[in-house]
Amino acid sequence: DWNNWLQKVKSFYNTDRGNNYGEIAPFFVTQHHDNRPYIPIKIFDQEVACLLDSGATTTVIGRDGLRFIKALKLFAPPYKMKFIVTADGSKRRVSGAVDLPLYLHDQFHIIKALVVPSLHHEIILGSDFCRNFQLKIDFKNNKWEVQDSNKILMYPQWKVIENLVYKFVPSKLPFKSNIREWKLL
Repeated sequence: DWNNWLQKVKSFYNTDRGNNYGEIAPFFVTQHHDNRPYIPIKIFDQEVACLLDSGATTTVIGRDGLRFIKALKLFAPPYKMKFIVTADGSKRRVSGAVDLPLYLHDQFHIIKALVVPSLHHEIILGSDFCRNFQLKIDFKNNKWEVQDSNKILMYPQWKVIENLVYKFVPSKLPFKSNIREWKLL
């Protein structure tokens, strides 16, 4: 039943896991006293280790990530979704949403992340991140890989300047041309 499951999840997160955090393979970034999978991503030129939570439906920025997005001058306006429910069943307030320009290796996507100040993580990458980057996760071998890079936009086709997204597109000239320019989306 649901209440027993919630108690099990709560006890899992409140249990000391000892020193098993060193068992993570080098494909994931290790975090001290935490054996959950973290993936190194870049936002602009800043690299950050983000918790990968394939059970989360959306990417989330917690309290520790607020300083990070403010330093990058990313704006998080109010969002239509006012609350989320976490795995332990608690209801958390959403203060806004931000479009995060995420780079993983040579691939780039803009992912909408909900800002949830009551969570302590910087960034939690949800299943939306996994789908957009076509991430293949192999927990048995502690590795992940990005699939089918031909279908994913590559930098520098996109860039974000002062929270506005630009795309590098062919110029609309009255004659055939290879001239390209940055267009605001």
